[in-house]
Amino acid sequence: MTYTATDRARQEPACVYYLADPRTPRHPRYVGETKQPMVRAHFHCQAYRGNPELQAWKHELAAAGLQPVLVVVAWYPSKPAARAAEWRLIRRWRRRGLADCNTARDGEWEAWVCMCVAINRRKGVA
Repeated sequence: MTYTATDRARQEPACVYYLADPRTPRHPRYVGETKQPMVRAHFHCQAYRGNPELQAWKHELAAAGLQPVLVVVAWYPSKPAARAAEWRLIRRWRRRGLADCNTARDGEWEAWVCMCVAINRRKGVA
């Protein structure tokens, strides 16, 4: 069996992180996953176009002279395992009124998360 660079990348450790206001670091506003948290933190501090909720929140912080903090929740042995954990956290925290900068609507998250967790379980990574 031949492994591609993509196959190898999926098997590298990855972490789940969240972004928070430095004044309230225990209240996640955005949840993500990455293999390189320092690079990802730098990316999140740069201006970029995309997620409008995340952009609006980052502009609010910038107006106060602040930047989001990146908090690593946990490391996982592979990207698929980290992705499954990310989705579970988003779903759990959105139910609590947190992770409000993750943009999919609740019904979409529910369907997407259930489908992806089921797929990953079949693959043995969730």
